[in-house]
Amino acid sequence: MIKATFKRYILAAIISLILFSTTVFADVASVVTKPQADKAVEVLNITKRLRHFCAPCKNGVVWDEQITSVIAFKNGESTLWRVLVNGRTIDLAYVYFPLTDGRWRNLASWVGLIYDDVPEFLSGQASQTVTPTPVSPPPPSVNVAPLNMEPNSEGVRWSPVVEMNNQIFPSFFLATATQEIIESQVSGVIGDAQGKIGFHIINPNQNTKVKIGIEIDSILKYQEFEANLADKGRYYQIYPKIIWNWDTLKKYKKPSPANAVFTLSLNGRVVEKRNVVVRIRSINEAVYAYSYALDENRWANTSALFAAYVNEDHEWIDQILKESLQTKLVDSFIGYQGKPEDVINQIFAVWYVLQKRGFKYSSITNSSGSGTTNKVFSQYVRLFEESINASQANCVDGSVLIASILKKIGIRVGLVLVPGHCFLVFDVDGKGNWRGLETTMMGKVDFDNYPDPQARVKAAIQGFLDAITVGNRSLAESTQKIGEGHPQYKLIDIDRARKNGIFPIAW
Repeated sequence: MIKATFKRYILAAIISLILFSTTVFADVASVVTKPQADKAVEVLNITKRLRHFCAPCKNGVVWDEQITSVIAFKNGESTLWRVLVNGRTIDLAYVYFPLTDGRWRNLASWVGLIYDDVPEFLSGQASQTVTPTPVSPPPPSVNVAPLNMEPNSEGVRWSPVVEMNNQIFPSFFLATATQEIIESQVSGVIGDAQGKIGFHIINPNQNTKVKIGIEIDSILKYQEFEANLADKGRYYQIYPKIIWNWDTLKKYKKPSPANAVFTLSLNGRVVEKRNVVVRIRSINEAVYAYSYALDENRWANTSALFAAYVNEDHEWIDQILKESLQTKLVDSFIGYQGKPEDVINQIFAVWYVLQKRGFKYSSITNSSGSGTTNKVFSQYVRLFEESINASQANCVDGSVLIASILKKIGIRVGLVLVPGHCFLVFDVDGKGNWRGLETTMMGKVDFDNYPDPQARVKAAIQGFLDAITVGNRSLAESTQKIGEGHPQYKLIDIDRARKNGIFPIAW
């Protein structure tokens, strides 16, 4: 009976999807992070050539360009940057540069961005040459030391650095634990290009052998890092690879202070020890943006970290899927093996079971010790089992919970962040056609008011359709700003986040 009732309403769901379809924005890389922009500028300054090719456009047109100038510039008031070649913004996903072995490498993949529809290497396409328009040469790159680096008693100017405003977010380091360490390509920066803990120093002598020791209460045992600094008077930034105590990081549920002790040795002699009081955040706090220690006007966008709270491997998902099958709304979970309406069927079956479990929307978004400051923005997110146990979820929690289940059954999902809100999107056909789902509307249908099973399913379907309608509208309203790289608007594609090394937080 339930299954038959549902089939009578599935046509309405498809009509809703068509009527409220949204413009799907292309996966582009015209706005990137500052480190990615710097890496792109560095290689293009060496090659002096690039090749344009848009693989998704299906037109096969390739054209070469000689480079007379290449610079990176900040994208308005956002935290992201653009790359200008010969006075024009380039899209890194559709640009290739020559390697010494004759191949052409995609610039987006070179800086660490992965796109399913963009080949990493270019081959077999004939090209045409375009004469560039000359522009003014870029200003010189200057590595300037911060003004607050006062000399110690021996005249050595150095400073410990803990990014994120002297805060340690366990979720960040747990989620990115398996990411490959990238050696910095920026002159004067030594070690991990994405490092968050290190020290800055003005080299007091020529060819100085420097050693730094770092230790943080309970989460980081004492470890050392060595480097050779060649130029006297030059400003260096050193970020070692950090070896964390992972088990301890996982246990932080409440913010707590800790001592971070930095030991500096020059040419085999300990020069000074400095203590920095840091604050270790809760594992539930996801940092999505922070200003750099060296330049408070520059912001790092770490919103992809929300993908770490999507846990498609959680053991409880099997129980949810079992309950979904018992409703007879679907015979099996097949991902994209059927038609788009089959995808909708599967999503609704999950939605319905969560409603049966009594899930409600909760407006609680932050812990009492939120890490949000004027230099760091963070959001409290429940882990999967916490939402299940509480039977309540805010906009992020609900989106993360459903995204976890849908990814488990093979449906591509994403999270959309807009000012003050988060909602779920799903790919309706596996081809990049995103649709929205407003998860905060799940609790609007109270099953206690519908003792009749058919009436209950009918009410649930209508609520589900309303949630798709609202989600589609929100997606349409935010699509342009997402495509433009607006810092407060972000689509986090969970599949892409996984390819970029952001995995579920194991707890």
